Amino acid sequence: MTSPFRQFADARPMGWAGFAIVLFVLGLHSGAIALPFSTGVTSSQIATDLFLGGVVLLLAGLWSFPNNDTFGATLFTVYGAFFISLGYSGSRGDSSTNDAVGADRGFRHSFGTFFLAFVLFNFFLLLSSLKNHIGHLVFLFILEITWILLTAGVWTGKRTVVKSGGWFAFFSSLIAFYHLGSTILNKDNFFVNLPSGRLLKKGEQQQHQPEATAESQV
Repeated sequence: MTSPFRQFADARPMGWAGFAIVLFVLGLHSGAIALPFSTGVTSSQIATDLFLGGVVLLLAGLWSFPNNDTFGATLFTVYGAFFISLGYSGSRGDSSTNDAVGADRGFRHSFGTFFLAFVLFNFFLLLSSLKNHIGHLVFLFILEITWILLTAGVWTGKRTVVKSGGWFAFFSSLIAFYHLGSTILNKDNFFVNLPSGRLLKKGEQQQHQPEATAESQV
């Protein structure tokens, strides 16, 4: 006798929390937001990349598979691997985006290619959100600009371009913090339900329409 399928808890809050924190730290350092623009990578940045951006996102992605959340599984798992790679490179002393300023051409092009790959990956995730989720679309659009600017800044070694990419990483983190709130806050534990931005399909709209009509008659 086979055991019934076991439903797992929602992995999205954990994934959005990982995104929010790691992009927040990346934005502050690369954008020199309330911090000096410095080269090198600190142990706190490495730890954030490896564990909050890497392990947490990877676990959230793997957790999304049994919940039949293909988009979440792809988004969180691949970006978890991305930040683990970034953290590992940082532990080797060569992963800070700020290090590209003044670095030799070989380092800049090699590191820039790494970010360029995620410009392409993120672009396809962006396309997949066009018709079903405004919230994801906004987040991925800002993140796309982040990777484009960081790719260009690292590739050319231009400080202003790297700093611009850092600012957009910071903006992305704020949107990720909002997604964290929209997935974990509801009327049971908060005053209101935060809108997530998910677009209802035709079948779902028909299911919600009678409920809305009944509520309007009360």
